[in-house]
Amino acid sequence: LDSEGREIYRANPKPQEVLEPGISFLVTQALQKVITSGTGTQALGYLGGRPAAGKTGTAQEYRDAWFAGYTPDLAAAVWVGYPEGSVEMKTSCITTTGCRPTRIQVSGGTWPTEIWGAFMARALAGVPATAFRVPDTGLVAFTIDSRTGCIATDSTPDEFQVTSYYAPGEQPPSSCRTLKTAVPSVLGYTADEATEILDSEGFVVDVVTEPETNKGQAKKNSGKVWKQSPGSG
Repeated sequence: LDSEGREIYRANPKPQEVLEPGISFLVTQALQKVITSGTGTQALGYLGGRPAAGKTGTAQEYRDAWFAGYTPDLAAAVWVGYPEGSVEMKTSCITTTGCRPTRIQVSGGTWPTEIWGAFMARALAGVPATAFRVPDTGLVAFTIDSRTGCIATDSTPDEFQVTSYYAPGEQPPSSCRTLKTAVPSVLGYTADEATEILDSEGFVVDVVTEPETNKGQAKKNSGKVWKQSPGSG
């Protein structure tokens, strides 16, 4: 549609199955966690509980950032960058060329995810929220402890019990390692890397970006985690 709502082009696609439905659903199930507890949580505030799946992407030195995601009704992708070339999008450009200062370091989980969420909220306004359909391919449902990835037990609090589907014979063990209480060190990692590490250990992650006024420290810590709370151990 153009700016006045006139139709410019209408596609007439001929769908062709390229992925077995059970595999497709399992991939979607994994990508839903990107939004609910991974690097794409910035979209949650826009979705109003609507099921969605997606993946963030960040180029080296923050030169490009993406979020590609979908619901059962609509798919969309957002890219943030400079069309004229590879330009770093960092809060400080003191020590590098080919960089333009931005309010935040632009990774896939920041502006691209927020733009995607805002677009989907508007585009799907008035469309009833629906769950991703579980295909009739023999997938088996289990109640999982979201902190460990193992089958929930009687001692698992309700807020950590989630339903997850598996291919037959590939369900997680009924007993599992004790949930780790020690916090791993993520100093020196990028925000996305640190989030992935902590999330895999069952921790809830909140990334805070702070400007560094010391030029030496800015050069040393640019794009990396330089402080964490609580500390490791």
